[in-house]
Amino acid sequence: MDNTVIVIGGNGFIGFSVIIELLRRKINVKYLDINWPEDQFRYDSVEYCIGDIWDNKFFQKALKGVSCVMDFVSTSMPNTNDISLNNEINNTLRYHDYILSTMNYCNISKYIFPSSGGAIYGNKEFGFAYETDVLRPTTPYGVGKQMTEEIIRYYYEKCGISACILRIGNVYGSPRIRSKAQGVIDVFIQNALRGEKITIWGNARSSVRDYIYLEDVAVSIADICQTDFNDLRIYNVGTGIGTNLMQIINLIEEKLGKEVQCDYKEFMASGINSIVLSNDKIANEIGWKAKVSLDEGIRRTIETKRSLLNV
Repeated sequence: MDNTVIVIGGNGFIGFSVIIELLRRKINVKYLDINWPEDQFRYDSVEYCIGDIWDNKFFQKALKGVSCVMDFVSTSMPNTNDISLNNEINNTLRYHDYILSTMNYCNISKYIFPSSGGAIYGNKEFGFAYETDVLRPTTPYGVGKQMTEEIIRYYYEKCGISACILRIGNVYGSPRIRSKAQGVIDVFIQNALRGEKITIWGNARSSVRDYIYLEDVAVSIADICQTDFNDLRIYNVGTGIGTNLMQIINLIEEKLGKEVQCDYKEFMASGINSIVLSNDKIANEIGWKAKVSLDEGIRRTIETKRSLLNV
């Protein structure tokens, strides 16, 4: 298959949503994951490669006929309690070196990678985070993303693998139940619908993030996939709007028509109080802007979670 995109981690939070958007645009797609997706997320037009990516023969076979690799495998979680970089060195860096070196061996020269739109920048108390800013990550997760970006840069300069690094904001709106304590809007809504408490770490009014709806993220990635580039690019993918946790809770309560119970706990120091992404670069160069407002996104997410939880 010519002009085929392979989505590594196709069963993940972002991966399967990107596949749906690529199929909508009639792009040839391969799915690579160790697990099959649920039945409702299987499509006749997708080629499914199910197996262990560390099996190099399997991986090389999966890459046959591929022109672009999208990589949505998560090798670590943004745990703010960790200090050691051991996990990032042993897992994250080793993994991405393996992916890119195998791509080079198989003569594939287009790579799309989701970095972090928060942890990699560090705290931005005032103004926006721009792609040209000095990176000051304050957690091992953020340092891992920064080092991965340098690995990507190395393979671009050494081997000519063109790449697009996406520094994505806080994504929400999964059409699945989030089983991990990651993605605060999804988790907050799920807990509220179940009648469970929402856990708030620290001051809900001072924790500001750039929240972006999953559908908008998938569209941005598909837009970039259809862009003809042969260089190394970095784009923020966000809304350019900062929202604190108290505002999130208020919106959820408004849409649910009831008060939610919050459990306030001691702050887990990530060193980041505020981060809002400038989306000027991707808007100017690709023509992409987020379309789904936070109000509308939370409304849609509540409807989806209600259906999934049968409440």
